[in-house]
Amino acid sequence: GNDLKELSELHPSKKYYGILSVGDNNKIIVTDKDFSITVQEQSQIIELFTHLAFLNSDDSPNTGTVNAKFRGWELTSIEINN
Repeated sequence: GNDLKELSELHPSKKYYGILSVGDNNKIIVTDKDFSITVQEQSQIIELFTHLAFLNSDDSPNTGTVNAKFRGWELTSIEINN
């Protein structure tokens, strides 16, 4: 649902890994660095990514409720300066 919108923001130290399921009338663009893939409606993908973009099935931006589910992990990198 709407909590997935948090994953549309790129955070330099965060990545996500898991299963992304997309429901009816939605598409999601999954991006990791300079690689992107579009997950079509009624599809699933297991992927490592930095952020998502949400579309309606007609490729217009989804500004309403996202019909999708993410089950996975948030990975945070820590930079240590000695």
